Amino acid sequence: MYMPRWLLILFAITTSVHAATADIQISSSRILETTNDTVSQSRLVGTVSTDNFPSNSNPTFSVSETSIWNINANTGRLSRNSGVAVNFEAPTTSLLATVTATDNFSIPIVTITKAFTITIDNVNEPPTVVSFASGGSIAENSVGVIGILQSDDPDAGDTVTYSTTDPRFQISGTTLSLNAGNALNFEASAIATVIIKATDRLNLSVSTSVIVQVTNVNEAPTSISFQNGGTIAENSVGLVDTLQTNDPDASDTTTYSTNDARFQLIDGILSLKAGNEFNFETNSSTQVAITARDAGNLSVTALVTVTITNVNEAPTAVSFKTGGAIAENSVGPVGILQAGDPDANDTVTFSTSDNRFQITASTLTLKNSKAFDFETRCRPRQYHRTIGNSATWHHQRGH
Repeated sequence: MYMPRWLLILFAITTSVHAATADIQISSSRILETTNDTVSQSRLVGTVSTDNFPSNSNPTFSVSETSIWNINANTGRLSRNSGVAVNFEAPTTSLLATVTATDNFSIPIVTITKAFTITIDNVNEPPTVVSFASGGSIAENSVGVIGILQSDDPDAGDTVTYSTTDPRFQISGTTLSLNAGNALNFEASAIATVIIKATDRLNLSVSTSVIVQVTNVNEAPTSISFQNGGTIAENSVGLVDTLQTNDPDASDTTTYSTNDARFQLIDGILSLKAGNEFNFETNSSTQVAITARDAGNLSVTALVTVTITNVNEAPTAVSFKTGGAIAENSVGPVGILQAGDPDANDTVTFSTSDNRFQITASTLTLKNSKAFDFETRCRPRQYHRTIGNSATWHHQRGH
């Protein structure tokens, strides 16, 4: 379309006048700190507009700091980019947004750029983690103070209170303690976990699993026993058995001792000394006091039972239980034999090599034609009565 030169000159002069007085405003220059991108409103800063632009058409908008902001080219809505954290606690509490407005319908095209300072307003944020400021450990088998708690809170100077629902622990102020009756055992676990809740003054909170270190303490041995039963045969001496100890401290070194003069201990091996033999028929067991001492000089003294095992022993004597006499010039039963035997209820058999006599079970009988004459005095003759295979009875009688 043809336009007279004078009209173009007039339009250019008018555009220059408007451009000199044009301006950009923003409806709001504040934004709340936030990392919550699920709420789109939290990203809006304000709406940019222009004053005194040459043409009557709406300008287009752009922003220089595209890593932080985006702007709707037509409406001028300035917003924080999704995923960009705006943090009041950062080194600066404000950010720059440089906005350019362009009037593409003016002759010449008019472009205006203006920098806005966007103020970041603080928002209360919850604590983020709970840890120990000092301490954090407790000796096994003890109770009391464990350590002083602390929490990371983005809001400097915020007041934080601590709590736990774990009945083993209690919190007073910032001090975590282990309650009486809840002592921990290093041998069971070298750590204990407790959930601590940190709540700020506006009731925002975080719960954290805090690790309590359990330190080892030397503990005394708790019991003493034999590795293989602890037995010895009656009427013998020497090795009884090797001792063993229950000690809460794994791999602790244990030494053994006894004041019982019947026994000796060498490297944990218990032996019976010569001259101290036991008799099963008198007692089938005996007790000995043993002291077990660990590397830290803690000890326990306990009675251990030595079992005495039975050994078959020979009969000790033969006699008449009943009878034991016979009339001269007669034959037949003389009497009922008996034998002393240390082994109660042992079975005894009797025999003799004297051909004048015979033994049936335990009955001694004089054979036919072997009658004695009371009036005859001969030198005493010796008769042998053998019991089993281990004892002989020597009996003298006149013939």
